[in-house]
Amino acid sequence: IPVRHSGADKALSAAAFDHIIVFRLPKDYHNLKVLLKAEALGTDPAPLMTGGGNIPPDKLLDMIRERNFIMLDLEMQHGFADASALYAKSGDPQEIDLVLDHACYAQMRRMAEAHENTFIRDYCELEVDLLNCRTFVRLREVGKPWEFFQKVFLQGGRLQEQSFTGNYEEPSSRNGSHRSALESCSAAAL
Repeated sequence: IPVRHSGADKALSAAAFDHIIVFRLPKDYHNLKVLLKAEALGTDPAPLMTGGGNIPPDKLLDMIRERNFIMLDLEMQHGFADASALYAKSGDPQEIDLVLDHACYAQMRRMAEAHENTFIRDYCELEVDLLNCRTFVRLREVGKPWEFFQKVFLQGGRLQEQSFTGNYEEPSSRNGSHRSALESCSAAAL
């Protein structure tokens, strides 16, 4: 991944900077989603792009417009190609999010597994679990079917898909309680 070199970045050791790349990845994937959707809808992506990633937004914009992916990791290249193809087939911009979210967290998992630093591995697992828990609650509240949750479920956390299976179809109580699934989420965080 090409990286931005701000003053703060230059002060970091190579090892510390290598660790930070993992944490910046979701910003890069956010920008990829914005760029692909803006391209599909014919809108200006700049207002929705964010800094803080490994690739400056203006550089990523140029790469995507020129279809010059040589500086992108293979996971990003494949994610972008898959999301583009699926969107072209379905016309559903939500497919862009799904494909690129899966690619992002798969890349984070691969990078975390390569580290000897257990904090980074644990962080990535817990981040995936948190996203899956929030998705579980949100999709249940809006009445999406279990099959949709299976489609968006991210691999790589401590919680497996089966942790949510029996809880999805239960009617949620008036106060939004999802007790057993949230207990699984809490247990995963420990």
